[in-house]
Amino acid sequence: MKKSLRICVILFVITLLMFSSVALTQDASKGTGSSTVGTPAISDGGTPAVSLGTPAGTTPPAPLEPTEVGTETEGTLNKGLIGEKAEEAGEQLQKQVREIVPDSWHNVGWILPFYEWLVLAILVAVAFAIAKLTRMLLTIVIERGFKKRNFVPKEVSAEWLAKPASYFVLAVCLVTAMAAVSFPEKMAVFLYQSVRLFAIFCATWQCLRLTEVITRYALQRSQRHQANYYAVIIPLLSRTTKILLVCLGAIWCARALSLPVTALLGGLGIGGMAIAFAAKDAIANVFGSFTVIADRPFEVGDWIISNQCEGTVETVGIRSTRIRTFDHSVITIPNNLLVTTVVNNMGKRRFRRHKTAISLTYSTSPAKVKAFCIAVEKIITEHPATSNDMPIQVAFFEITPYSLNILVNYFLRVPGRAEELVARQEVLLAVMETASEMGVRFAYPTQSIEVSQE
Repeated sequence: MKKSLRICVILFVITLLMFSSVALTQDASKGTGSSTVGTPAISDGGTPAVSLGTPAGTTPPAPLEPTEVGTETEGTLNKGLIGEKAEEAGEQLQKQVREIVPDSWHNVGWILPFYEWLVLAILVAVAFAIAKLTRMLLTIVIERGFKKRNFVPKEVSAEWLAKPASYFVLAVCLVTAMAAVSFPEKMAVFLYQSVRLFAIFCATWQCLRLTEVITRYALQRSQRHQANYYAVIIPLLSRTTKILLVCLGAIWCARALSLPVTALLGGLGIGGMAIAFAAKDAIANVFGSFTVIADRPFEVGDWIISNQCEGTVETVGIRSTRIRTFDHSVITIPNNLLVTTVVNNMGKRRFRRHKTAISLTYSTSPAKVKAFCIAVEKIITEHPATSNDMPIQVAFFEITPYSLNILVNYFLRVPGRAEELVARQEVLLAVMETASEMGVRFAYPTQSIEVSQE
């Protein structure tokens, strides 16, 4: 979880830096490319002189009035930053306090009158108290929700989830506190933008934590219902959602700072082609992950063999899939390779095959070989783990230079590898006991040397 948090913070900072760089570039281009036109020349007599190219008897065109733009400019205060109700409450409180305080106190103080500093300190203290109370109440409500849903949080808690929400409430209360005092205009703009960025950060933070809790809850439900397919798709959707939330939070921060969001998004569309060519392998892996989810060649927990790699699937990410080998090491395979290569899913087997050969010595009579084959087939047929839907093959099929070989081929209906090994052991031990009772000896590689005397 700490790793994902670092990635989200890095994406957040990178996006903000991109917005800032585009804004600085546009400001620089405006400053260098602007020129003064339409300024009438002044003669020595103080009367406007007729400029070149202007017909006599005509008046020069009026200078163009600057048009209003929808972005905030420095020194202007944008109301409705977080909540209009909070600002209206602060302004109403400011009016009421001014009516109570004598007029002689209004001009005494540094930046603000002393009584406004006192009001601000009280409101800030009340804001922190409300935020603390909000966290306590939300913690109680969330804990009850966890118990009602039978959700057992691991590495997270109700207080952990309620913390960003309490900070957002603190930001709203701070808006009321700032609206209750008369800060200078530039200082008010700075404070309002700071609180606005803080509120956006808290909202993004809350959405990320809520996504994490929903992901953990969905994974626990999929484990209870043994739905391994959802264990593959849920983490992938969670990572994608977190990346989108971080990008949206960065865009809202850029809008709060009056940066040109539309111009940047248009530039990203042009530069997206170059990025796509440079990161074609990464994009292929992303599409490969969606192909793996749609095609469902395996699920989390399946035993697969691919690219000379054998093990159990642990996670399916946006870029790669991690496989835990039987040596307990972890192999990371890009999803693009899993789409274009052969994947042998051993976990999808309905039956587990057991094929072996039993070697008997040359001294075994044909009657004993036949009776032994019948006894072995009976042992396999009567075993409870043997599948009756698949054929059971026990036959004398080969004579080698040192043994008589009997083929044994049958299928087991067992849920996992551990049960398969137990069933195999029981069958083989029963075969050894039968051979001992019938006096049948197992063969091993031997050589006979004959020495003749003349």
